[in-house]
This record gives sequence, structure tokens and C-alpha cells, in this order.
Amino acid sequence: MMVSIKYSLEATGLWLAKAKVDKPQPLEHAQSNLRDAINEIRRISHHLHPRILDELGLSAAMDALAVEFSEQTGIAVNVTKPAVRKLVQDSISTTLYRVVQESLINVQKHAHATEVNIDMSIKDKWLTLSISDNGRGFDSQLNDKADEYGIGLRNLAERVEYHLGEFSVQSSSSGTLIKARIPKTSYANNQTVTKGTLA
Repeated sequence: MMVSIKYSLEATGLWLAKAKVDKPQPLEHAQSNLRDAINEIRRISHHLHPRILDELGLSAAMDALAVEFSEQTGIAVNVTKPAVRKLVQDSISTTLYRVVQESLINVQKHAHATEVNIDMSIKDKWLTLSISDNGRGFDSQLNDKADEYGIGLRNLAERVEYHLGEFSVQSSSSGTLIKARIPKTSYANNQTVTKGTLA
């Protein structure tokens, strides 16, 4: 909700600029205070990551999400992950978990899909998480006119960008692809390659 308000204030600023009206000082202060509040809430929320991540690790938590989603919806979910343990710190694990969680929620509510593919890979110093479906798609423009997907996607984008990452959405009548990319400078944290799973 706060991210939605942030975009509304930014849209107001753009409208004023287009009308060649100087941005009022109270609006500047409101935007600055809101940015500080969002950052503080994000800092706190990063310490409140889902318990399942502590109990099972990111890899198993993603598998559990996929199984539960398939059981509830009848939609097939394929999960592909690298054989790596202790890849990322807790805050990034939480972000990636939330990307998967929110994406599956959107698929269930809106996509009318029959299959979802979740793929996590490590290549060229980037950790990339992709969630694709074969649903009906939607308007993927993250702007003030975005539909009911908007707030959730903006929140995911903010989470990923907090880790200096990149977030993108591509959607058409043949399906939707959501991609989150985290640079190695952010995710590398005592990385140990094993024959196990992502933890």
C-alpha cells in the first residue's frame, strides 16, 4: 500500500511538471518521508522472513510452495534449481521466496494457466529466478494505470531493487514471465557448492 502511495505521489509530481507547475514543498517532504518509512519497514520486514525458510531452507521452501499450489489449484508446477547450499543470506532468500509466492498467487487469481515453470539459475555473476506460466497474460506496464496486479508487482520490484537487482515482467496472450535477477556482489555469502540443494 505504501509503495502504491509512493507511485501516486510520483505521478502527481509528473503531472505538475507537465503542467509546468513547481512541485510544492509539502509534496517533496511527503515523498521523502514516505521513502524513509518504506525503507524502515523493509528493514524490519527482512527480519520477519517466513519460518519455513529457517526450517527447510530456500530450495525446500520453494518446493513446498509448488506442491501446495498444485494441490490447491490442479496446475502443474515444474521447479528447477542449482545444486548449491548456503547461496544467499536470509534477506535475499526472503525476497526470492516472496517473488515465487506472489507470482503463484497471481497465477491462481488471474492467469487461467495449466502450467507454471519456476527456474533458478546462476550464470555470468547473476542469480536469476524466473517464473513463467502459459496463461492469458495481462498488461505488464508497471505504471499508475496498472490493473489489480500492479501493487503486488511493484512491491516485488522494490524488494529486488533493494538488493541492487533487476526485476522485469513480460506478458502476452500466451503467458507471463516474471524475472528477478540478483548480482553476485549482493547474493554471494559464504557460497558452498555441493551435491545438495539450495539452502
